[in-house]
Parts: sequence; structure tokens; C-alpha cells
Amino acid sequence: MAALELDYDELWGDGSAGRVAVGGVDVVVAGALGDAGFTEFGNEVWPGGKVLGEWLAARPELVRGRAVLELGAGAGLPGLVAAAAGAASTTLTDLPEALPLLRANAAANAASCPRVVVAPLAWGARRRLDAFAPDVVVAADVVYKSQLVAPLLSTLRLLARDPAQRVVLANDRRSCGQARFAGALEACDMVLEASDTVGSVLLHVFRPAAPGDGDFGGDGERCAFATPGGVAFDVVQSPRGADGLGGLVWPGAVAVAKWLGERAPFPLADCRVLDLGAGTGFLGLALAAYGARRVVLSDEFVGLAAWNGARFLERHPAADVSVRRVRWGHEDDADADDVAAGRCAPEPMDLIVGAELAPMVAGHAALAAELDRRLAMAGPRRTARAVLALAPGASQSRKFLDAAAARPSLELEVLHLDVPAIRAGDPAVAGLDLTFDDGAETLWVAVFKSR
Repeated sequence: MAALELDYDELWGDGSAGRVAVGGVDVVVAGALGDAGFTEFGNEVWPGGKVLGEWLAARPELVRGRAVLELGAGAGLPGLVAAAAGAASTTLTDLPEALPLLRANAAANAASCPRVVVAPLAWGARRRLDAFAPDVVVAADVVYKSQLVAPLLSTLRLLARDPAQRVVLANDRRSCGQARFAGALEACDMVLEASDTVGSVLLHVFRPAAPGDGDFGGDGERCAFATPGGVAFDVVQSPRGADGLGGLVWPGAVAVAKWLGERAPFPLADCRVLDLGAGTGFLGLALAAYGARRVVLSDEFVGLAAWNGARFLERHPAADVSVRRVRWGHEDDADADDVAAGRCAPEPMDLIVGAELAPMVAGHAALAAELDRRLAMAGPRRTARAVLALAPGASQSRKFLDAAAARPSLELEVLHLDVPAIRAGDPAVAGLDLTFDDGAETLWVAVFKSR
């Protein structure tokens, strides 16, 4: 994904220190160590960190006598406040290059912030998580990059599994996707207990779901899939996920995944893949399992795709999978809350995929326009393709194809794909929901290129 070019000094300040009073003692952290230990985001006391520190100082009972872990700690202000408020232990974690600043701030506050440990932790690195057993996980301003969403969700899920644990997040809503990330957590086995807004900062308190809380896994069967090479994964389905239509794996997604993974006339390993209207994320994740170079799961409602992407990365940490909110027809590819609205360039992709998107009746022209725009971004060689699975003969499929044919820059070929093996119970697929199966023995596969 193209890097965001932001003037941080104008928006946030230039590495200023942070100070929070805790029971008559001031916790003070530096926001930078000069030119030493520089990190992309860690050399600043960001708005969410200051708000979270003050919030914890006003509620010491949440951390007193408990083990606290801070993710993406940066300068470490919230974690050090927890230590000063009586935490039994506090672990400040971040990437290795951020640790010098964390150690310096921990040492400067050692008298009032006892029992503090600084440790490296990269999100998504499952093998390192066994060393931590937190009662409370805190994090502030941690999703400035959309590609961090899936590994962060994975890490939170592995760290917080007991309903007695708490996860406290504070994120400045002016940055990319903060409210959406909180929504994804609420949708993905985390129960929202409390929320607050302090200035521009959104604060949320979650706990892991208990049995019967009605999480995704409780109201939709998991759909499991394996490639002929033995790469396996499963996705959680939910009638409540995405917008209701996208919460289930449709047969067309399985069929086009198998066709692209096993019979496509181009090397999938060379492809950067964008899954449009990803829903559960099944199609894009299946292509990642088949070896796609990079996969971006996109939807207007990203919670379920983000959750399944995180679960996929737990099993396949070497895969390159990220999640992005994409609303067809929005050329800036950014939400209104994003700092970079109008300046966040979409990533050029080699293969755009989608399955059974035509039922989105109001979106035919917008979907055709989105395909046109994405294909045009591939550059002068015009090597990109868009491959969409459509219900054969359905009126909405025909309307979408008519909308696409009306765009002179799109070249269209419709293939007829035989799918009886999937409907009969392909051994590679388990838990496929056939509620919407129309009994057809073929699937339309629309292949688009730019002229």
C-alpha cells in the first residue's frame, strides 16, 4: 500500500513529552531521544496515549493488583500510568527499534512506576505471545496503517481469551480507521463494555466474549477449505456479518477460487490480489492459500473479513494479507474520518476478484466503474485482470454485465464454469452454506481487461 505522506509536526506536534498525575505523583515521558531510536510512529506522545493515561489514572481499580500489557507502547505513557496506579506488573511492548525510548522512560519513572518490564513484540508473531499472561491489555493510537489491522486483531485475540480480561483502546479518530477497528473488535468475539469520546479520541473497553455472547462463531457455521497442496484454513460465517449478504460463503466464491488456483492461465504467485466485496474474505484468503503474492480484502463492512484475515495469519504467518475499507465509486479510497482523505492513493493490483456481487442491486454501475478504475491503475502494459463470479442467467447478473459493457474502456469475456463437484460435496470444502444455491450446474465467470 502506498505510504501516507502526512505532515506530523503540523497535525500532532514534534515529539513532545507527556505528563499525567497519578495519586500525587507525576508520570513524565519523553517523546523522542533525539536522532537515536527513531521509529515511524513511536517518537511522539500521541493524543490517544495522553487520554488513555489520564483515563487510567482516574480509574486505578481497573489495573490495581493486575498484570498489564501495553501494545505498541511508543513512549509508554499509558503503561507507566498503570504501574504508578498499582499494577502488579506492567509490560511495555513495541518493535525492537522502539525499545530504547521505552527503557529510558521506564528508568526515568522507576521510583513511582515499579515492576515494569520492556519487551519486543511484533503483532502477529504468535510464538512470542506464550510469554505474556496479561489481565489487562492497553493500546493507544495503534492502527495508523490499514495493513496492521489483521495482525493486531490476531495478537489481541491470542492475548485476550478469558472473559475476566479487559482490553482498553484509545485512538484518535482523525487517523485511519479507528472507529472501524473498534467496530471490527466488537464484531469479532469481543464484547464492548464501555465507550467514551474525549476531544478527538475514541476510547473503548472490551472483554473477550463468554459462551452464549452471540459471537460470529456461535451463529454461523465455519467454512473450511484446503488446496490440493494441503494448505488449509477456515472462515467464520455469520448472517450478521458484513451487510447480511456478505456474511456467508457462496458457492460461486469456492468455484472461482478453485478455478483461479488450479486452472487459471496466468501465474497466481505473481499477482497482487484485491478481493472486492470480500464479505467473509473467503475468496481472497483461498487465493492466498494457493500462493498469491499479496491479498487485500476489501469491503464497506470490514469486520468479518478482518477477523478471518487475522485467523488466517495465525495459521499462515508468512502470507501477505491486509484489510481495507473500499466503497465502490469513492475514488479517494478513504473514509471520511481518515486523516488522509483525498490523499490516500489506492494500491495498484494485478488481479481483482469478486464473487456473486451482482445481487447488490443499487451497485451495478458503481461496481463497473470501480473495476474500470482499478484496471486502469495497472499501468501502460494493461496486464491486470478482473475476475468475477456471477449467478448464471440471473437478472441482476445481466444488469451488471450491461453496465460493464456500457464502459468503452472495459473488455469483457464471459466464461461458463462447470461447478457440479462443489455442489455434490467437494472433499476440499466443508461447511459451505447452500442457502442461496439456485441449482445451476454452471457459473458465469466474467473476465475484464482494460482496452
